[in-house]
Amino acid sequence: VEQDQYLTQLVQQYEGQNWQFVAFDLNKRFPDYQKRTVNQCHQRWMRVLNPVIAKGKWTIEEDRVLLSAIKESSPLKWQQIAQKVPGRTDISVRYRMKKLGSWLRDQGV
Repeated sequence: VEQDQYLTQLVQQYEGQNWQFVAFDLNKRFPDYQKRTVNQCHQRWMRVLNPVIAKGKWTIEEDRVLLSAIKESSPLKWQQIAQKVPGRTDISVRYRMKKLGSWLRDQGV
């Protein structure tokens, strides 16, 4: 929790631009914790902490947009698909599709 709060402060301080400094400052502030790489800091922000990320139930409209984006994507590129579903990450759209895929098969669609 402390690391997440400080990571959020650093992202604001560096305006989400300099992830090397973010990782360096985070590791300096928490020397007794596991060292975080630049990529780990970036992914933690982009996939978990960013307040723009939608974290609730999926709406019917989001499901429609997701299914439409999947039809247009060949092969499936989850980051590109996620860009078409505002507030959802590549991980969340992939998991949602797995869930919908099972449901669609059960419905005979």
